[in-house]
Amino acid sequence: MIHWPESLVEPLRARRWHSEASHTNRRANNDVFNGSTRPRPVRGQFAHLFKLHPGVSAVYAVDELPERASKAVEQLGLDGTMGSFDELLASDVDAVAIFTQRWTHGPLVIKALRAGKHVYSAVPMAISEEQIAGIIDAVRETKLVYAMGETSFYNPATVYARKQHAAGKFGRIFYTEGDYVHDMDLGFYEAYQYSGGENWKATASYPPMLYPTHAIGGVLGAIPGHAVSVSCIGVKDDRGDGVFDKEVSMFDNDFSNATALFEMNDGGAMRTNEMRRVGYPSHIRESRFRFFGTEASFEQLATTTLWQDKEGSWTSRTRWRPSRACRPMTPRWRTSPRTSRCVHLRPRSGARRRTAPR
Repeated sequence: MIHWPESLVEPLRARRWHSEASHTNRRANNDVFNGSTRPRPVRGQFAHLFKLHPGVSAVYAVDELPERASKAVEQLGLDGTMGSFDELLASDVDAVAIFTQRWTHGPLVIKALRAGKHVYSAVPMAISEEQIAGIIDAVRETKLVYAMGETSFYNPATVYARKQHAAGKFGRIFYTEGDYVHDMDLGFYEAYQYSGGENWKATASYPPMLYPTHAIGGVLGAIPGHAVSVSCIGVKDDRGDGVFDKEVSMFDNDFSNATALFEMNDGGAMRTNEMRRVGYPSHIRESRFRFFGTEASFEQLATTTLWQDKEGSWTSRTRWRPSRACRPMTPRWRTSPRTSRCVHLRPRSGARRRTAPR
């Protein structure tokens, strides 16, 4: 679901297989490429990458607002548009990529699979057990590929934790955390206004815990396992601006923040937070992860990552203000005699050094 094995990718190569589908509710004004929850839309990035892939021969756009599809073709150099989702499914494309509103994915994925198309969708996979079961059944019966585009599998913290776990550095990991802390003020209002049209407040109340994949994906992308039980607490919103208001919400939801505790299949525990009203620099880092093992632990914050074991602590700090050198570690951080370096990271240049043991 997160990473396509070679055995699944190989049959799709050299095909005309990437096309886009849009929501079938015209009132929603949903853009086919709008999978963004950020102030600067990333709606064209997926289509651009599809177009660049050597195994893809053509990319088409579909949207309930034709002008948006036409604009995408012009800006991204795509191969054309189709008039509707049904027209797309009746065409000879090999696969469909769905970037519609979150609660619409399940039915569209099932319909595309039943029409004989491989499917890639933005997260989440679906919002009900019945829809998820329907996708699984469709894949089993059609032998087609469905992929959920959860990018946390490739989050640097997840990649690092996966490597350390494979090397046995953590010991037994018994407790993990994956949080998606994205404040509504930092991009979500604009995203819902763009995709929701005049009634955007009804959709902006989308329940936080129905969008858990960035948080959970970063944990399960690093350790093998799955959850077997869960308990969740929601926090009612109190801003009073019509968002997360049950009288307005199409989801009958007034929770803006939610916390869940999962029991894992190996007896461990995983906690996740989905926060939409939170004093946190979501524009710097909206997902954060923590892994605690019997021999070592690893924590990721907005501008700092920490590797800790029974000998000491190593840190890698990101500086978001210009400075000539990284300041020394503060006294409250205990450091290992093997290294006391503080690393100055430059996010825009991509330069990065790790101080944690390899």
